[in-house]
Amino acid sequence: MKKLNVLFMFALIASIGLFTSCDDEDADPILPTISLIEISNNAIEIEEGEVLAISFTIGEGESKIKEVLVKEGAGVLAKYSDSSKVSLSNNARIDFVYPGTVVAGTKKITITVIDRNDNSTEREITVVINAPASPISSYTAVLLYTPGQDQQSGTEKCALSTATGTTYTRAEGKADPAKIDILYVYGATTGATFTCPADAGASTGLALVFSDVNTWTTKNYTKFVSTSGVTFANLDTPEALQEVFDNGTAADKGVTAYADGRITGVAANAVVGFKTADGKYGVIRVVSISGTNNPGDSITIEVKVQK
Repeated sequence: MKKLNVLFMFALIASIGLFTSCDDEDADPILPTISLIEISNNAIEIEEGEVLAISFTIGEGESKIKEVLVKEGAGVLAKYSDSSKVSLSNNARIDFVYPGTVVAGTKKITITVIDRNDNSTEREITVVINAPASPISSYTAVLLYTPGQDQQSGTEKCALSTATGTTYTRAEGKADPAKIDILYVYGATTGATFTCPADAGASTGLALVFSDVNTWTTKNYTKFVSTSGVTFANLDTPEALQEVFDNGTAADKGVTAYADGRITGVAANAVVGFKTADGKYGVIRVVSISGTNNPGDSITIEVKVQK
C-alpha cells in the first residue's frame, strides 16, 4: 500500500511538471524594444532639402538582438547586424540618416528589431516633408484709389506697403509712414502714376495731394523702371525680380533728387519694376485702370516682391 502511495505521488509530480512545461511554452515571448529619440507620436516634420535623421535605442527582450532593419516600403534603407560596426547591445543607440535628398511629400519609415529567437518589434514613423517657403511675396487684385478731386476727403486707400500688400489712406500713411513704399495718383496730363513718399514729399503739388507728405517722419524712396517683354507669371525668384529691375529703363518723372521715384503714363498690362528703400526688388502688373482722378476711381494691380 505504501508502495502504491509513493508511485501515485511520483505520477502527480510528473503531471504537474508537464503542465508547467506546457504553460511555459504557451507564454508570450518578451519582445525587443524600440525607443525613438526626440520624436513624438511616431511623426517627424522637416523642410524639403533638410537631412532626414532618425535616432533610436534598442532593447533586448528574451534574447540578444540579431538584426535591425530600416525600410521605406519594401526597400531596405539600412541593415545593422552582428557583423556591422554598429553595436546591437542592450540599450544601444542607432543614428540613421536617410540616403539622398528628400523632396516635398510624405514618407513612411519602418524600423524592425529582430532577436536571436526571431522575435521582432516594429515601429512605423510618418515623415512629412514641407515644400520650401517661397522667397517672394505675391498678392493680387490690390486696389489703389486716386486721391480724388476732394483732396481733403481722406477715405481713399492710395498708399501701398509692398511688403504686405496692405493699402492705406493718406492719414493712415502719415500715422505709419515707414510702411509706405508706393503712392498712386492720376494726373490730368500724366495719367496713371506711381510715386513714392520721398518724391511726393519734395513735390509741392504731390505734397498737397497726399496730405502734406513732406511732413511725414519717414519718406521712403522707391525707385521705378519701365519694362518690355517681361512675363509677370514667370517671375518666381528674387533673382528674377532683380533682373527685371536691372534691365529696365529707369523712370525719370520725379523731382531732381528722386527722378526715378515717379513713373507716369502707366497703362493696363504694363509691368513696372521697383526697388524699395530697404533694397527689396519687386514688380507690379497693372490689371486694369478704372476712371481717372475722380473720387472712387482706381487701379487694380498684381505685385510680386522679395521677402
